[in-house]
Amino acid sequence: MNNANFTDYIIGDKLGDTVNALEFSQNQSKPYFLSAGGWDGKFYLWSINLQQTQAKINSSSNISSKPNPDEIAPYEIVNTNHIITYDLEDPIFSLCWKKNTNSIFAGTVEGNFYLMDLENSRFQKIQNFDTGIREILHFQDEQFDLIITGNYDGIIRLWDIRDISAPVAQYDTNCTIYSMCLENYLLVVGMHNGIICYFNLQKLRQGFFQPEAIFESNFSNMLPIYSMSAFSNMEGFACVCMEGKVSINFLDLNTAPKFMKDYKKLENVNNQGTQGFIFRAHRRNDQSESCMIHQVKSNKVYGTFATCGGDGCYSIWDFVSRSRLKIGSFIGSPPITAINYSMDGNIIAYACGDDWSEGHSLGKKIETRIALKFLSNSEKLKKHPDNK
Repeated sequence: MNNANFTDYIIGDKLGDTVNALEFSQNQSKPYFLSAGGWDGKFYLWSINLQQTQAKINSSSNISSKPNPDEIAPYEIVNTNHIITYDLEDPIFSLCWKKNTNSIFAGTVEGNFYLMDLENSRFQKIQNFDTGIREILHFQDEQFDLIITGNYDGIIRLWDIRDISAPVAQYDTNCTIYSMCLENYLLVVGMHNGIICYFNLQKLRQGFFQPEAIFESNFSNMLPIYSMSAFSNMEGFACVCMEGKVSINFLDLNTAPKFMKDYKKLENVNNQGTQGFIFRAHRRNDQSESCMIHQVKSNKVYGTFATCGGDGCYSIWDFVSRSRLKIGSFIGSPPITAINYSMDGNIIAYACGDDWSEGHSLGKKIETRIALKFLSNSEKLKKHPDNK
């Protein structure tokens, strides 16, 4: 078995072009189903098989020589089973599992919108847009069961899953949409020129779908927000840009947003008075060269988050203590283009491949691979768990 960093499991199936999306099942009966999609237009699906870790505990009386149990993952990945591959014919930008089902939505760069029902082996195109679909999200509460799409045309559309012939609501941002994230009722959208807006989806019950606020990001160069992920407590989100920086942002859905003096930037402070902040995350060549961060994903269970970038590394962060819990890479440090957590927060999946930072003219040079790791406590828990 080939391994990343000699410890992580690499899926052995032959893959095509660079992976853009990694998404785990949101069905608790099948938590370790992993889907992937990328530039070759192929949709892949695997099941992941685990076994209990056989940790060798040193029987020596010297306590300091014994392994720290927090640094040993209770399970390890032994193999994966390839379930199915669909060819969607054009590059896949987004995948979204419908919660508690075996249905998956996929969106492509050509604007094709697909539904795959794995339970009944049903596969269909349900919409076609004039512009590419950048993000797909699933929102569900006692009243609504909606799919949310964000397109390069700048329109956010809400679709009732029972009748997907026309959106039930939409909002035109008048900006190119590059990223979206959703946590419970908090929907955040990242756009061109560093513009961000957020919505309170509780207001859908009153027929209201308008942003609570539209503001500039804290990035200095008004860069597009390529990826973002909301925190599990709905009190904020992390977003990333191409110059290797992460921005931690706080907000409160229950109060009117406050702005800085120039009325362009949100007053970025949480309920405990903690100020939002920016930090450098992915650099190379002795830290002198900034690398694009391709994705950021929150661990919804443990409150930490991960980033991956063109420097060939993924990192897991605790923003409360402002520290890095883990750094990982493939052998040779090829760019890591996609990353995500399983729904229980225990497994991280990450993919490497060409990110075309050196241009298309040189041709494809890097093999596309996907690796998996079952995380130990020290790799997923906040350093100070009492800090919410």
